Amino acid sequence: MIIDFHAHYLAREHLQMHARAPDGRILGARWRGEGQAAILETGGIPLGSACRPEEFYDLDARLELLATAGVDLQVLSPPPFMAFYELPGAEAASLLREQNEAIAAVVGRYPHSFHGLGLAPLQEPERAVEEIAYLMDQLHLAGIEILTRVNAWNLDAPELEPVWQALDARQALVLIHPLEVLGAERLTRYYLRNLLGNPAETAFALASLLFGGVVERYPQIRFVAAHGGGVAPFVVGRWQHGARVRPELSHLRETPLDLLRRIYVDSLVHGAEPLRYLVTLLGAERVVLGTDLPFDMGTRAPTALFGAELAPQVRQQILSGHADLLPRAP
Repeated sequence: MIIDFHAHYLAREHLQMHARAPDGRILGARWRGEGQAAILETGGIPLGSACRPEEFYDLDARLELLATAGVDLQVLSPPPFMAFYELPGAEAASLLREQNEAIAAVVGRYPHSFHGLGLAPLQEPERAVEEIAYLMDQLHLAGIEILTRVNAWNLDAPELEPVWQALDARQALVLIHPLEVLGAERLTRYYLRNLLGNPAETAFALASLLFGGVVERYPQIRFVAAHGGGVAPFVVGRWQHGARVRPELSHLRETPLDLLRRIYVDSLVHGAEPLRYLVTLLGAERVVLGTDLPFDMGTRAPTALFGAELAPQVRQQILSGHADLLPRAP
């Protein structure tokens, strides 16, 4: 069974799910217009040609695309702009609950084609723990999607310990996805916020998890970093050297590379040589298939693996060797 671990879903009615943050920003999604004139706004900014609004919710079209692409099962998660971390916890929780139940409904309708990841209000950890229990224990979703930071907290913030405890106890699948990026004010041209900001931001999140000891304390969490782990696999040699010479990293009991090999990454690196490097560095057992559908920075030919020359057993491992990361049917 070929499994896509990184794909996004948003119910049609939730394309109008938006809210105003305390600082006045518009969060979430807003759909304007119909037909070819339809535009989806995220955070008050038009998404433009990145994808059509209906591509988020049209399941018939998605199932047809999966069949064409040779994918048997897709793990759905909300688009990252629907996390609502900037809102008060109670306000965010109701918006996230609606999305979690919508994804669970899709999984219930098509159990052989979809699994799901939900969202939790991490800005209020106690409330997040309650939502994790609901979405995993009652809705039977596989875990949650998290952003690379929670407002001012990095992922090693002590405030998040109850969240990691709840996820570890359930052997949750946790997709790490960038949204707000480092140095965004310098990345306004050439689409650099996505092309450069997203990979750097993901590496920052992984550094927080690895150097902060989260992956060691909570070994049952199945962390999956989007977009091949960002630039982390390509700077890990620098991390290795830093661990040898810098006192700030003297607390590490394992090398940064050994810690990185506890993380899963998706295959979405858009090139044969980068994918081969990931396999060499981390092992095929740590690389899962990912499409990032329906966004244009994803791929609609995932099983081609960007033309990478891989041994048959390596290709098989990436495409269909990770079913154990998903829960069995209740």
